Amino acid sequence: MPRRIGDYPDAYIGWNLMASYGSLITAFGLLFFVVNIFTPYIRRNANIQKGAVVFMGLDFSRDWQIGFQDPATPIMEGIIDLHNYIFFYLIVVAVFIGWVMARILWRFSYKWSYPTIGDIEIFKNFTAYNQIVHGTVIEIVWTLIPTVILYLIAIPSFTLLYAMDEIINPTVTIKIIVRAQNRIGPHKGEIISILIGCLLGDAYGSNRSREGVSFSFKQSSKNKEYLFMLYDIFNKNGYCTNNVPRKFIVKLKHKGVKEFERYEFVTYTFRSFKAIYEMFYKKKKKVLNLEKIKEYLDERALAYWIMDDGVYTGAGIRIATNAFTLNEVSYLKDFLEEKFNLKCTIQEIYLEDRWSLYITKDSMNHLSTLIKPYMHSNYHILNKRPSHQWYWSYEYGDNANNLVEFDSYMVYERDLTEGQLRLLEVDNAMIVPVKTHIRLIITSGDVLHSWAVPSFGIKVDAVPGRLNQIGLYVKREGTFYGQCSELCGVDHGFMPIKVEAVKVGEYLGKLYNR
Repeated sequence: MPRRIGDYPDAYIGWNLMASYGSLITAFGLLFFVVNIFTPYIRRNANIQKGAVVFMGLDFSRDWQIGFQDPATPIMEGIIDLHNYIFFYLIVVAVFIGWVMARILWRFSYKWSYPTIGDIEIFKNFTAYNQIVHGTVIEIVWTLIPTVILYLIAIPSFTLLYAMDEIINPTVTIKIIVRAQNRIGPHKGEIISILIGCLLGDAYGSNRSREGVSFSFKQSSKNKEYLFMLYDIFNKNGYCTNNVPRKFIVKLKHKGVKEFERYEFVTYTFRSFKAIYEMFYKKKKKVLNLEKIKEYLDERALAYWIMDDGVYTGAGIRIATNAFTLNEVSYLKDFLEEKFNLKCTIQEIYLEDRWSLYITKDSMNHLSTLIKPYMHSNYHILNKRPSHQWYWSYEYGDNANNLVEFDSYMVYERDLTEGQLRLLEVDNAMIVPVKTHIRLIITSGDVLHSWAVPSFGIKVDAVPGRLNQIGLYVKREGTFYGQCSELCGVDHGFMPIKVEAVKVGEYLGKLYNR
């Protein structure tokens, strides 16, 4: 900023005016700096739940943030250094071009409005003076200088680019896969078995006291075909009206109001349904009458249960059982293993004291044989690898004999606990050791995605049918966040990435005890 000259103010009016503008710019710059530093802490509830620790490394984005997140890898440090290096040349060029433009505008506006005797002579010979802008030397100069600047920028940028492709001997290999939630479709079956299977899933009953019991079936628009097939079965057997499942809109508040389509149909009310109702309800709360259910839980019921509330996870199938207690889920696990010879495990989910039932990949061929006769022809995909979309899956290890795999789903806003980040929290975080060379292998099963974590300086496309590889070396402990950065479909905005970097000595313990 130039200094004002108090003496002879009339003679230095232009200089003093420039000094005033410089002081004003400095004041606004300081204010802008203070606002950007303190706003994230004042407005922290917009990003994180009350009670979270905010005085930490900038490892996730904050409101009004304009800079980079704090680097955690040598690559990200190199990216920030390159940015600062290039910015120096941008400032030099911008100042020079700005000065030239301002000088031209001032001379050809002020001088034209208030010409002196010498200026009048210039204007009379303007055509002749105009020729001074054309010359061999100036043409060479303004061509060579940008070329030199580009060379100065290219050298460090190519150095960083080749550093990112450095071939290393990794200690840890992690495969990152994008997966899709694909439900298995139904086929015809006996009403009693279908009801048992659906009530183990999302269907629910309404006890009308003396009148009897009716059952309701709801599904999202993604499972519309399944619901309509289910409706056809009940309708043809005289259990519901000829009115097709009604469509209704569910509104959820999420950055405004989001609307989701759902479909529903309800059976007639029958007193004979009370026996089935009592298998699943006690004082209007969903429970299991385990001894009575096992009589009707056959292959057909299993097929409809999986369709109603099952999703592909990795190479197996996960069945949501969060409506039941751990004892009830354990009974169902033992029953499936004993009656159907299916290898199952119980997995704890992100909800407190809630679990899911997982049928492992070793039992998938046998499961396909059991339920295939009851599946609709459009859903003959049990023995195929599902498409991968809208959540991440991680596999640790170099071979199938030493493999740890798990899925990572976003925690919905209603399920967040104190201190967790909205739209960034997941149920299973990726675990990596610090100061260790890691090889990441990234792929997808259906459409393009991109695995991106700003603090790592990594953004790698997940391409169907192709394995992309990149090295990772984390220098410090911490929790780092990212998101899918390739438009991939309806749930693109709900694919967060969470990476926990821990000490080498704690790495295996956290990985195997997750």
